[in-house]
Formats: sequence, C-alpha cells, structure tokens
Amino acid sequence: MFLVLGAARFLHYAALCLLFGLAAFPHYAEPDGAAARDLRRWMRLCTLLALITGVLEFLAMSAAMGGSWGSMFDPQIWAAAVTDTAFGRWWMLHLGLAAGMAVLILRLQTARSRWLLWASGGLLASVALTGHAAIPGGAAGALHRFADALHLLAAGWWAGGLLALAMVARSLDTRLTGVLERFSRIGYLAVTLLIASGVINTLVLVRPLSALLSSPYGRVLTAKIALVGIMGLLALSNRFQITPALAAATDTPRWTGRLQRQVTLELVVALGVLALVGALGAMQPP
Repeated sequence: MFLVLGAARFLHYAALCLLFGLAAFPHYAEPDGAAARDLRRWMRLCTLLALITGVLEFLAMSAAMGGSWGSMFDPQIWAAAVTDTAFGRWWMLHLGLAAGMAVLILRLQTARSRWLLWASGGLLASVALTGHAAIPGGAAGALHRFADALHLLAAGWWAGGLLALAMVARSLDTRLTGVLERFSRIGYLAVTLLIASGVINTLVLVRPLSALLSSPYGRVLTAKIALVGIMGLLALSNRFQITPALAAATDTPRWTGRLQRQVTLELVVALGVLALVGALGAMQPP
C-alpha cells in the first residue's frame, strides 16, 4: 500500500507542479506557433494525469483506512473517509477543483491565460490543505500550510519552466537569451521561497532536528534537500555559463543544445525530488 500511495502522490504532485510551471511560462516567454501548441498539449496531459492520480490517491487512502485492497472499492469506506477525516473532505474539494481545471483547459485556445495561471496555482496550493495529520493546529498549523503552499508554488514554477524550456528552447531563436534572463530573475525568488518554506516545514514536522539523520522520514527529507542542492548547482551553471555564451552569439546551436540537455537533466532531478515528496507524504514524521 505504501508503494501505491507514494507512487500516486508522486505522479499527482508532478502533474500539478508541471501544469503550474507550464501555465506560467507563456507570460514571460510568449511562445508561438508549434511551441504554443506543444505547451497546450502538455498542459492538457498534466491536467488529465492530475485528475486520474487524484482519484487513485483517494482510493489508495481508502485501502489504507480499511486495511485491505478490497477497501479501495468499498463505498462505506469512501463515505467514512469523506465524513470522518479532514483529508477526505479537503481531497473532495481538491478533486472538484481538478475537474473544473480540466473543463477550463479544454475550452482555452491559447497557452497564455491569466485564468489558467490562477486556476493551476490554486489547484497546486490546495494540496497544502491535505497534509499530514501530524501537523499541529492553531497558528503553527496555519503557518505550516501557508509555507507548504508557497513551497509547492515555487517548486511548480521551477519544474514546469524547465519542461517548457526543454521543449521550446530551439524555437525561441533570438528571444531565448531574454527568456533565460527572466526565468533566472524569477528563479531567485522561487529558490528563496523554497528554502524559507522548507525550513519552516522542517521545524514543524521534524522534532528533534537530530531526527533528520536518525529517522526514516528525516533521511528521506535529507535526500530531498541534497537533490534540490544539485538542481541549484545546475541552475547556476545555466545562468552564469550558458546564458552569457548565448548572449555573445558564438556557436548558438551548440550552446542551445547544451542548454536543452542540462535543463532536461535538471528536470529529471526535479522529478526525483517530487518522487521523494510523494514518499514523504506516505510516511509518518518523527
């Protein structure tokens, strides 16, 4: 059950993060033609994946509540999950938002939409309402959920932007350097939010801090932090090595190809981070 729940969480988080980052990308890159069509296609795919994995996660939680795989399809367990648990109630709201998102994205004929950006951001942030039962109540719990929402939005902007860059870098031609500059500037804010919100989440969920190394949850969290550090190093290489080379207009195809390969590697590491987030969501904090 742990593996199924962790896998469902990973795919769900990945779909929502990529969707938000893809929805944000056209607002600072302005892709057109085939690039815009590719973005819309990926946004629709991410929305569909988010909806399917959201349902799968609810079913996996039902199986965990009932103690058997048969409970996954037991309407009484579903009803108990929705009426007796905060997770179930919030998750139904979350799934409703995902269904609304699917309708919205099917109706849109453009990749750049403020409605799409706000809706995808709200859908991603709503995951923070469905977190661990171990989260305290009161001001500490509210602070954690707010920090978690910021953490998710920052991660989504970064990961989805990487996917978009990997897809359309060559089609941007002379606009690529400007897009990279804007992506990097906003990226500084995203990294700052990731670090600050991550510290808050760690202080709330990991007590004592020595449990970062002594507990299974803490060790997975430490591995996640290490992968984020690797992403940061790759981002710095993009910013201070590849972007200046592209701006100098020397051997542009070579540097564009290197950018795509490095961005793709950074995206793979980001998916590794989200896989660990999925595992953390299925584990009990110390």
